[in-house]
Amino acid sequence: MRRNPLLQIGTIIASLALSYGTAVAAQPDFIPASARISGCSGTIVSVQDKVAYGISAAHCSPGVGTTTSFTLPSGKKGTARWVHVNRDVDMSVFMCWSADVDDVYKIKRKPSLKGYIACGYPKGKGPRVISCDYKGETTLINFGRPRWEFDVDGTDFNRGCSGGGVFSDNSLVGVISHGSNDNDEMFTSTHNQLVAFVIEAEKALGTTLFDGGIEKKRSFEFDGIPLGSDVDRTKAIVHILSELKKRSAELERIKRTPIRVQILDPETGKVLQEQSYPFGTPIKLLLPRAR
Repeated sequence: MRRNPLLQIGTIIASLALSYGTAVAAQPDFIPASARISGCSGTIVSVQDKVAYGISAAHCSPGVGTTTSFTLPSGKKGTARWVHVNRDVDMSVFMCWSADVDDVYKIKRKPSLKGYIACGYPKGKGPRVISCDYKGETTLINFGRPRWEFDVDGTDFNRGCSGGGVFSDNSLVGVISHGSNDNDEMFTSTHNQLVAFVIEAEKALGTTLFDGGIEKKRSFEFDGIPLGSDVDRTKAIVHILSELKKRSAELERIKRTPIRVQILDPETGKVLQEQSYPFGTPIKLLLPRAR
């Protein structure tokens, strides 16, 4: 028997409302897209139909074509393949199945760069939200490329956060590369470096990484009926009315079905007496008193 469509709708709405309320109250919106990968961290940034893409640090990847595993905060696990690596700016792209990810956190080309926060898996634990105070842009002797420098003293920042995201204005704006010896300073890519790297990766991979990618348009359905147009929605309404009519007829049939009450011989199981009552009639049984 097919499920009652109204009950199905009610269940879906209630579940979504509960899930949404819990998620909002429990965690920042970038957490579901923050992955632990290859002993480092990363961020899922794009979904395109059956595949998804994430960004991490280049030093977390052995090289293009190698595979690794990743874990999400929800407990989901999957296998990823490194598909693009640029060691000059210490950034990399990994690809995995979209069915294995929970969410994406998009990369904007021109976000408002004000008020930063980061996320990573220090010592493999987490994810941990890392409060960071932007100190400016610097060039390190042992790196040779400009880096954003952040004060992270007193936070959970530690090894394992490499590849994690720096976020601002609902966008991934930087990728963590390393920290100072005492882990009170964090160094990341600049946003300009991230944008240039993403453009480079898009060309190399023939895909779209900005703004969450080009996800295949979801086909909304109700009880197997597509809801893509007014005609489809009219068909769905007709279907619902038909189902309601069937349920109403079924209820009427149940109401007309008499309730049979039988008294059986406790030793033989033989029916000693039987009486039928209309649906809804109270049935009263008088129990014998103990003597």
